[in-house]
Amino acid sequence: MRNSEGQETHVLLVALPFQGHLNPMLKFAKHLSRPNLRFTLATTEKTRDLLFTAATTADEEHHRSLVDLAFFSDGLPKDHTRAADSLIPSLRKVGAKNLSKIVESKRFSCIVTVPFAPWVPGVAAAYNIPCAILWIEACGAFSVYYRYYMKTNAFPENLEDLNQTVELPGLPLLEVGDLPSFLLPSSGSHFNSLMVEFVDCLKDVKWVLVNSFYELESEIIESMSDLKPMIPIGPLVSPFLLGADEEDKTLGGKNLDMWKSDEYCMEWLDKQGRSSVVYISFGSLLKSSENQVESIATALRNRGVSFLWVIRPKEKGENVGVCRRYSSIKIVSVTPAKENEKKTMTKADVKIKDYDLFFETGEKMKRNTKIAKPKSYNPFAIADQSKVQWLDTWMKIDKPITVNLGTFNADKQFFSELIVPQFWLSEDHIDVGIKLISKVYPKFSQNQRNFDWSGELIDYYKGVLPRCESTNKRLGVDVDDVYLVLNIKSVHWIALAISIPHQHIEVYDSIISLTSDDEITELVRPYAHILPYLLKSLASPADQYGLSTDEYTVSRCRRIPQNTQTGDCGVYAMKYIECLALDIDMNVGLSDENISDIRQKFATDMFGEANHFQNL
Repeated sequence: MRNSEGQETHVLLVALPFQGHLNPMLKFAKHLSRPNLRFTLATTEKTRDLLFTAATTADEEHHRSLVDLAFFSDGLPKDHTRAADSLIPSLRKVGAKNLSKIVESKRFSCIVTVPFAPWVPGVAAAYNIPCAILWIEACGAFSVYYRYYMKTNAFPENLEDLNQTVELPGLPLLEVGDLPSFLLPSSGSHFNSLMVEFVDCLKDVKWVLVNSFYELESEIIESMSDLKPMIPIGPLVSPFLLGADEEDKTLGGKNLDMWKSDEYCMEWLDKQGRSSVVYISFGSLLKSSENQVESIATALRNRGVSFLWVIRPKEKGENVGVCRRYSSIKIVSVTPAKENEKKTMTKADVKIKDYDLFFETGEKMKRNTKIAKPKSYNPFAIADQSKVQWLDTWMKIDKPITVNLGTFNADKQFFSELIVPQFWLSEDHIDVGIKLISKVYPKFSQNQRNFDWSGELIDYYKGVLPRCESTNKRLGVDVDDVYLVLNIKSVHWIALAISIPHQHIEVYDSIISLTSDDEITELVRPYAHILPYLLKSLASPADQYGLSTDEYTVSRCRRIPQNTQTGDCGVYAMKYIECLALDIDMNVGLSDENISDIRQKFATDMFGEANHFQNL
């Protein structure tokens, strides 16, 4: 960034609307500040409403600020909750297009972005602007992620066994449980997909800047020098933590807090001794159970430690219960939309601060595309015995007879096979629209860019098929999650949970021992390959922008019920999908022991869908 004297260099900083992303970016700008070097910090428009002091900084004190502020649309309605599982997919679709407007407004010499916005380096590459990533975690975390996803080092194949060991350069011997949690199956496929995208975007990144310093992680930094060098520039923290008392002039003396400060907290803190209060915050992703909250509170209270604890309102009911068991805890509820509400319980030895984090995950991470489940619905309930008797009576009728199930007429043999445990289900029992992809894939693979997408695939894309359950909702536009069953090797049914925003396919297999992970990936590959092309080719011109044709990633979920007695894989696959769509724990009632009841319930439900009970 060397310029001739008098020429100004302009750097664009891009941050997601999280306080933990905005703060390091501002500290980075402050450390780099010098004459003729200016910064523009770009984040989402909705953040503007939460920046209680920064908005006036940008408009009224522009001449005194080192950093200008710019905002771009995240593509979500104004009143949307903006949980991470909806915000990040939306930015994946529209972020590049909307950020490009800011890039075109000024002549930027460099773009610096935070992790988890992997579309930003692509924008920089499109405008031929050098790009850097500001990694806001430790060098060790970056090293682990990079080595795992780039497959430069050996990791255990099964990361569910937390006691297995991992040996990596620059790090002590680790157990799987010591690895960053996003790598573990328990974090869910969306985080895995996000990290895959992040590592892939590094091809367009010239520098990896890390919020750390060499003396702290020298061995790790040296170990990455031949892979993806890291430049430690930290610690990017408040000057007060480093013993400085000078005012931060990064935004003309203002801050970039997304939340109103709690004067009551400050009043309480002012009464405490210097360095006597423990600050506790587990960030935006971790959801603590009541037992965990109580255990931590008890331990700190027993130690006689005063602490300030930031807890999200989704856990509020649980935490209030904990607080009431300890007379020394004080609760303050703070939200960005309302004035501070104070609920004092007793003296201020311990204090819990309850923030309504706007971009909260945890409880809110349950996709809003899930079907709303009736409160009384139990997917593992036993079939109504009167309906079982009615079905049995119908099947004993001494003549050929069928009922219409929408796509075909089902006879007595259909229901008999469905009821009997370990009887392998045929395609008559499972509507497999995915077969259309199998039929066209050979031709598609030979001419993927100019493939003719005519026929029934278009109707499935538009939600016209199956006609008995038409939704008229388009994939990737109105629908984010798709659930399908797939017959592999002509002997086994598996379920596929396809996340269009995350471009990922999660495989739910009731007999994991039947195939290896590599075999599953290869069997699912035609669908992982063709789907992004299908979605982009059939999307409207407005929706096509930002859609990627990169092959979907594939992984297999392991902590699911298994069909050990075999023969019921089709029922398991359908039940997996039902539980996933309704966001119900499948481990509660799906088992070989219950399979007879489950199959009987399927049969009576399908018979009832034909409205045939009333005709008996």
